[in-house]
Amino acid sequence: MSVDRAPPQEGKLGFLAQAAGQAFALQVCHSRAGFYIGTRDDEGLPFSRESAEYWGTEGEAAAGTAPAAPAADAKAADAKAGDKKDEKKDDKKK
Repeated sequence: MSVDRAPPQEGKLGFLAQAAGQAFALQVCHSRAGFYIGTRDDEGLPFSRESAEYWGTEGEAAAGTAPAAPAADAKAADAKAGDKKDEKKDDKKK
């Protein structure tokens, strides 16, 4: 039986694996249901499924492991949204 293995995510450990006392790295795993974020034990066997969802491709699942946008980026996005609201208000006044 072959085991699908994507390279572990450097420095990111599975939360559920840690709760079980293990320090296994997050990685993209595959099952019949699709691709998911999980961990594998030292023998390469599935240990935990860390994501709640499944993805259709390995790339989509890998994107699910990306860190959240930094707060500065979120603030910039909020500021842009505020600018657009102001533009709409100006358009209505005309």
